[in-house]
Formats: sequence, C-alpha cells, structure tokens
Amino acid sequence: MKITLPDSTVVDTADILRVSSIRDDAQDEYSIENSTLLFNIKLRGGETIPVPVYYHYSDWAQKKMEITKLRNHIMTQLEKHRANEQ
Repeated sequence: MKITLPDSTVVDTADILRVSSIRDDAQDEYSIENSTLLFNIKLRGGETIPVPVYYHYSDWAQKKMEITKLRNHIMTQLEKHRANEQ
C-alpha cells in the first residue's frame, strides 16, 4: 500500500523496515522559537525519511496530536501489510 506523507513523498509499506518514535527536536529548551516534532521512516536500501511537523510553542499539543495520528496511521497500514504477507 502506498502512503503519501505531508510533504507529498509517497512511500510503499513494502519498503518500510521500521518507524521510529516521535521526538521533539527543540532548537533551544529556553527559546520560544519554532521547533520540530518528528519521526523517521527507515526504508529497505538504507534510506531514512524524516517526517517533521513544525510548531510554535503555543501549538505544541495540537501538533503533537497531528503527528501522533499520522504515525499511528502509518503503523496501522504497515501492520496490515505485514499480516497480508504471511
């Protein structure tokens, strides 16, 4: 199954080896500048695709829910693909 990421990159679940957990890649813990929540998708062949969501500190909760929903969708599709392979 093909999954389209927010940046329009298309990834086939057959090519996904693993999906990392979500992490907060804050530029500076004392700054209120924009920061990034992200996870990585590791593909067969060694390529890693970062999936970032940028946020301002006041939008953290909403952006955290958005990226969690996206990652959960990818994980569900990946599990379905792997179940169909067996």
